Amino acid sequence: MNINDLFWNYDRNGNPIYYYDEKCTKLYSGHIEEYDRGWICMEADVINGFVTGICKEYFFKSTQLELISYQEKNLHQGLVMEFFENGKVKFVTLEISNGPFEVYEFDENSKLIIKQIYPDPALYFLKQNGDDEIMKQLRQKFNLEKISEEIQRDGEDFDYGKYFRT
Repeated sequence: MNINDLFWNYDRNGNPIYYYDEKCTKLYSGHIEEYDRGWICMEADVINGFVTGICKEYFFKSTQLELISYQEKNLHQGLVMEFFENGKVKFVTLEISNGPFEVYEFDENSKLIIKQIYPDPALYFLKQNGDDEIMKQLRQKFNLEKISEEIQRDGEDFDYGKYFRT
C-alpha cells in the first residue's frame, strides 16, 4: 500500500506508526511503499503499525538500492547493508535497536577499509541488559567476516539477497 493512503503518528524516536484511519486508532499491518515523483523511495513490511521485517530504501530517482535492513518496531535489528550508487556494498553492520556492534566498511572497489567489532570503545554506547545474548544470536545467524570475504571477492556480483530472504 502506498503510505499516502495511510495515516500516521510518530513513536518516541520520531519514526512513523502507520494506521488505517484518520483518528489513528486502527494499526496498519501489511506491505508499504513510499514514492516521490513516481520513483520508489522505500518499501517495507509493517506489523501493528511498526516497520518490522525487511526494509528497503532506494536512491532518489533510481531503482538502485541504497539500504536494506532487518527492522523491529522501526529500529534496525540485525543485518544492515548500505550500498554505493554503483551497486557495490558500502557498509555491512549488525545492529541492535539502531546501535551497531559490528561494522565493516568498504571502498567503491569492494576493498575492506574499516572493521570495528564490539567491544571496540567506539561502539560501547549501545550496551544494555540482554544485548550480549542478542549479539550472540545475530552473530550465529550472520557471520560478517564471511559476508565481508564474499563482498571483497564478488564486488558488484555479490548476492546480498540471500541474506534477506524470509
